[in-house]
Amino acid sequence: MMQVVKLLDDAIYESVEVEQILDKRRDEKGVVEYLVKWSDDSEESWEPAENIGEDLVKDYEEGLEYGIAERVVDKREVNGTVEYLVQWADSERNTWEPVDNIAADVISEFEKLQEKKSQASVQATDNGSTTINSVSP
Repeated sequence: MMQVVKLLDDAIYESVEVEQILDKRRDEKGVVEYLVKWSDDSEESWEPAENIGEDLVKDYEEGLEYGIAERVVDKREVNGTVEYLVQWADSERNTWEPVDNIAADVISEFEKLQEKKSQASVQATDNGSTTINSVSP
């Protein structure tokens, strides 16, 4: 019987993760609740901390922000630390970010593109032609 109940629960309730904490409040009983955005784009809702990952709550309380990096548009080194200029999905403003703040696949995509551009530039130079390199978004 318990196996049947578990199968029904799994079939009825899908697992949806909190994508981002948007706000914080205290309800009428003084319980802290967080306004969350769900990964499946369902309606935002107020949830108690126990319904949210501990790491997300901690980061929110410490003022850390999360965003979705669309792509990296540039790279630089500042005092020995590599930083990438990130174009964010939810913002018109690009920001310089350390490696730890960006998904590895987004950085990898940028680095592969840079390598291809570098190889194309070398090939053009080897053929004796003049090349003007420009970076397009």
